[in-house]
Amino acid sequence: ITPIQSLIGCTGRRWIMGVISQLEDGHFFLEDLTAAVE
Repeated sequence: ITPIQSLIGCTGRRWIMGVISQLEDGHFFLEDLTAAVE
């Protein structure tokens, strides 16, 4: 399992474990202990 932060610049398929949340209307974020991406 790969942390989100270590995916910057990576290509290919990776497995991550995180939480999908909606912090703003219409904006979804994938979060783990290292980072969050929209």
